[in-house]
Amino acid sequence: MVSRRHERLGDNGYWWDAKENQSWKSDSLTTFTAETAVLWGVGQGQIVYSQYFKTYFYVHLEGATVLLRSAPSPEGPWSAAKEIYTATPIDEGLVYAGVAYPYLDESGKTLTLAFTNNNHIQVIRVTFV
Repeated sequence: MVSRRHERLGDNGYWWDAKENQSWKSDSLTTFTAETAVLWGVGQGQIVYSQYFKTYFYVHLEGATVLLRSAPSPEGPWSAAKEIYTATPIDEGLVYAGVAYPYLDESGKTLTLAFTNNNHIQVIRVTFV
């Protein structure tokens, strides 16, 4: 779900609007389907804007694989996932919580990503070519 914050509290008592079916609404989202989702069938992730590419990136994990998608706006449409890196799980543990750090390279030619591998933080840098 993509949401936006209001400067002032509206008449309905909500601070946020939600994007559903490509239009903004102030009611609570009550239907969770592929049609109402911005991204469907993906796990926890983070959306960041790339000034270099003038596009949004969605960084997420599927199992131990770090994936990257792109879109012209936060609500999509999103590209197919591109595999960036596959971690080797430490002691057969979980790999989770992928996070991007776009501010570590202001040129935007690289993107630093971190994830947790069985309670160990691992960091990689993606170089775009």
